[in-house]
Amino acid sequence: MADIKLTIEEEVPVVVVEEVKPVKVKASTTSTGKSFQDKTPCNWAITPTEDGGINAYNSSSKETFTGSIVDFNAALRA
Repeated sequence: MADIKLTIEEEVPVVVVEEVKPVKVKASTTSTGKSFQDKTPCNWAITPTEDGGINAYNSSSKETFTGSIVDFNAALRA
């Protein structure tokens, strides 16, 4: 049998990706500067902020939190 050589030439589309720009992230803060005193989720009233974060108020301990939902969840679990 003879060796068969197959050459395929086709154009491949080029995708241009925009440069990712850094975004300033506000540091998460609690009113006491420490971990939460009350970690009971139902005691927290959470409202979204315009920048994508949250403000949270604890009706039992009167603590407040400002930051990302990821940081808030981590603080509840800490």
